[in-house]
Amino acid sequence: QNACVGSNVTFSVVATGVGLTYQWIKNGASMGVGYTNSSFTLTNITTADAGSYTCTVTGTCGPAVTTPVAGDLTVDVASVISNHPQSANVCSASNTSLTVTLSAGTNPVYQWYFDSDLDGIFVAVGVNSPIFSIIGFGAANAGDYKVTITNNCGTITSQVARLTLESAFNITTQPSNTTVCENGTANFSVVADQPGLTYQWKKNGANIVGETTTSLVLNNVPLADNGSTYTCQISNSCNTLLSTSATLTVVTPITITQQPASGVGCTGDPFSISIFASSSQVPSYQWWFDNGGGFVSLGAAGQNPSYSVASFGAGDVGTYRCVVSNGCQSITSASAAITAGNPIVITSPVLPSTSSLCLGLDFTSAVTITGTNPIYQWRRNNVPIVDDGRIVGT
Repeated sequence: QNACVGSNVTFSVVATGVGLTYQWIKNGASMGVGYTNSSFTLTNITTADAGSYTCTVTGTCGPAVTTPVAGDLTVDVASVISNHPQSANVCSASNTSLTVTLSAGTNPVYQWYFDSDLDGIFVAVGVNSPIFSIIGFGAANAGDYKVTITNNCGTITSQVARLTLESAFNITTQPSNTTVCENGTANFSVVADQPGLTYQWKKNGANIVGETTTSLVLNNVPLADNGSTYTCQISNSCNTLLSTSATLTVVTPITITQQPASGVGCTGDPFSISIFASSSQVPSYQWWFDNGGGFVSLGAAGQNPSYSVASFGAGDVGTYRCVVSNGCQSITSASAAITAGNPIVITSPVLPSTSSLCLGLDFTSAVTITGTNPIYQWRRNNVPIVDDGRIVGT
């Protein structure tokens, strides 16, 4: 018989004859007084009751007879699961296994079950073993698994474990180089083609604590971080990839040290207007012009802080301004108004052209010109002269 600890078991024998007496024997030894009937019952059995039972029957006539076949008693202990099979992500084509562990139980019989489409309907798979192995895991093996353990004390069922197919992944978008102003905010991001991945951002090769998502945001970036490199390590149970390196450039804000100045452009003459700015990164300059219809660009941005025309004309009269940019910001200069001027033309020569004077007398000379904003410099024998109290108006 097979029975569970705590149950009751009865053995009996049937014999014919006159004056019969009985003696039950366990494992070849008499069980003594109390076991002298044709049957006996063991109550609340323990594992100590397991064994081989026979009975010797004695009658008035003839020799004693012992039952030719023993009654074997197997006593089982109820099974208790200490470790259930565990859910896992499994790499394609890899080998994996599910395991169940018992903390108690005797003579267990294992039966594994599989639900491939997660509809709650399980089919029996595998062999009688606490370990269920899968060689070359693939899509057909993904699903829910459980195991039953059976002995004479009954059947228990494990928790359900789900095995999910996980594939190797690729990085589809790498982090990009980024330029920010000092104390600004820098953003890096990375994209991979599989869900359920883990991320770890690194600065100059060292992990950044707490930065474990697809995006990295750096606030109040100091100038000291200029030139730092950032990468992201991405992992799942199948592989680990490191992104390409992205460089952070930190620049000081732009300061315009000299604004473009209003002035006059002389018709037909070369004309140039300039701005001066400073930054830790060489800025670019883009000039804009408004002749009454709104500002329009005077060309692509470049590193020349000046705008020039070879021959100033009426179409160059208007308002100029410049947009100064670096990798972190763009600022617009003050506006400068440029009007048209005329070149200097002497309409009357120096008068008198010649003169003879007596010593000690005053002498006055004059010239008549046309033109815009003239500046005069008198010369004697082609050498510039200056006011000295005696000479006035040089």
